[in-house]
Amino acid sequence: MSWRTGETVLISKEENTSDPSCFRPITLKNSSGNLGMGILAQRTINYLTNNNYIDQSIQKGFMEKISGCVEHTEALTEMLQDAKKNGKPIVTTWLDLQNAYGTVPHNLVQFALDWYHVPDHIRKIIFKYSDELFIRVKTTDWTTDWIQCTIGVFQGCPLSCILFLAVFNLCLDLLDQFNHLGYCMSGSDITSSAKAYADDLTLIARSPESCQELVDTMNIFLKWTRTMKAKPSKCRSHAIKKVVPNAEQKQQGHKTQYVAYDPD
Repeated sequence: MSWRTGETVLISKEENTSDPSCFRPITLKNSSGNLGMGILAQRTINYLTNNNYIDQSIQKGFMEKISGCVEHTEALTEMLQDAKKNGKPIVTTWLDLQNAYGTVPHNLVQFALDWYHVPDHIRKIIFKYSDELFIRVKTTDWTTDWIQCTIGVFQGCPLSCILFLAVFNLCLDLLDQFNHLGYCMSGSDITSSAKAYADDLTLIARSPESCQELVDTMNIFLKWTRTMKAKPSKCRSHAIKKVVPNAEQKQQGHKTQYVAYDPD
């Protein structure tokens, strides 16, 4: 196999194996190809983070020297606890993308690398790589002919996750323009409207109306890409508000409560 080809194996994500959408395609490349893409991925992510194009306080996925999943969860937990402790409303929406890696347009990868001024010599290698990607799907019983990939990036290639981060960061930059709608921790003037772990995006707002505006902004980005979509069945919203009892309820022994509710 050459550095621009790979063999794809299908790994079931659910018990229902009769539905093709229940499988995750993992593409295996040869050792030299993986090594080369790993070096390219390292240099690209170093460039993006060292030049502050990717904000590591927002995007925790695939970052070196940090426990991304743990830090992402801790940040959200701290905001929820802060809202409850200080009686502040907060609305969070978890968004899941449908086939996130497989729907990234190659021209959008090129646009993102141009937008973030990735050095020409790196971009040229990546452009050449994405121009002629071929895979063949292999099972225990059969192997397909070579199929050209005109959209999406390989799951299983070390470079793919970095290319996805560059594209998805365009969305995070757009959401950052609406940061005033986000939640502000008590004792801090820093407002957060979005937190991400790779393609797992959490929108954080101070009211259902503000959260809806953030969701609408996310939809604008997805429509702009033409191919990337949210998966409604995997998306969830959660809200907390302070409920203070009236005089009659206080006489009956009711106390101030923090109520979780569905903002829809």
